[in-house]
Formats: sequence, C-alpha cells, structure tokens
Amino acid sequence: MACPACGYNFSSGRPQSHSSNGPLLSSPWPPTVQVGVAPQLGHAAGSNRILTHSFVNDLFSFQGRLNRGRYIGMSLLSWVLATIFFALLGALQSATPYGSTEAPFILLFIVVYGGYLWSGFALTVKRLHDLDMAGAHAIWITAIEISALALTASAYIATTSGPLAVVAWIAVVAARLWLIFTRGSIGANRYGPSRVMA
Repeated sequence: MACPACGYNFSSGRPQSHSSNGPLLSSPWPPTVQVGVAPQLGHAAGSNRILTHSFVNDLFSFQGRLNRGRYIGMSLLSWVLATIFFALLGALQSATPYGSTEAPFILLFIVVYGGYLWSGFALTVKRLHDLDMAGAHAIWITAIEISALALTASAYIATTSGPLAVVAWIAVVAARLWLIFTRGSIGANRYGPSRVMA
C-alpha cells in the first residue's frame, strides 16, 4: 500500500519509485539533513551578521578596497551619523546644568569625533587601495586638509593667510574629487578583489 501524495510504500518501508497512485520520486527516504548547512532562518541571521561585519569593516578597517559608489556612500553615512550625534549631544548638554556634568559630554565628543576622523582616514586608505595605491598616500591628503583648516583659522588673525587658505582648500577639493571620480583597478589587485559586482 502506497501513499497517494508521496508514493511511500508502507509495507516495505521504502519509497515507491513509480506508482500509479503516486508521483515518481527522485529524493531519498527518509529525507536527509546535510550536516553543516544552516536552516533558512539561521542562514538569514548569518547573512545579517556578515552585512553588519562588512559595514563596520568599511567604516573602520584599513584592509581591502572601496569602489567609488561605496566610498561616497560610506563617507556620507559617516558624516550624517556624526552630525546627528553631535546635534543630540549639544541639545542634551544645553538642557543640562553646567558644572561637574560637563566632563562626560567633553569625553563623548572626543570619542565620537576621534571615531569620525578614524573612519574618514580608513575610507580614504581603502579608496586608495582600489586605485592600487598604498594607503600611505592618505597621509598627504590628510595633511592638506589639516593645513587648510589651520590656515583658515589663522586668517582671522593674520590676513596674509587668506590666499594660502584658498589655495589649500582648492587642493583639498581636487584631492577629494580625484578619489570620488577616478575608476579603480579592474579585477583583483594587490589589495584584494574588486568590490564592483560583475
């Protein structure tokens, strides 16, 4: 006697390969579970962990490459997250009486701003890797940006710093545009595989 739905033969305890009452079976009975393969729900959770890991790596790691689109997206996201946090921190600080409670706000500001600077440097390094260039080139890009900020601040004291500040900011914009619009290496290079989907 065979099951009309699956073709299982109850008398022999085996599937019926072909039965007029049931379909032709191609899978073994009883069904086997492959060891090491997670169920669908676990696989989805694992994928979320991989995505989170990739997201954190993109923002803070110095390993690997970033294509143009990912570099722009991660840079904007880092800036938006830092801006939101600083706005919330400022609102919370203004609602709190000054005194002994001011120190935690200063500490939080230093930690978050340090993380923001770290993230910007890491993104620049990985973008340089995508161009098959050493990440050490990020040092001179950062030096130009620091010089532009310093010259802008000193322009309020010495008016002679104004033209130099303009030149420095032009160099900063040129370096960033170069990172944004220059196409990365096609295929794998010495820093890893391309992040562009084929």
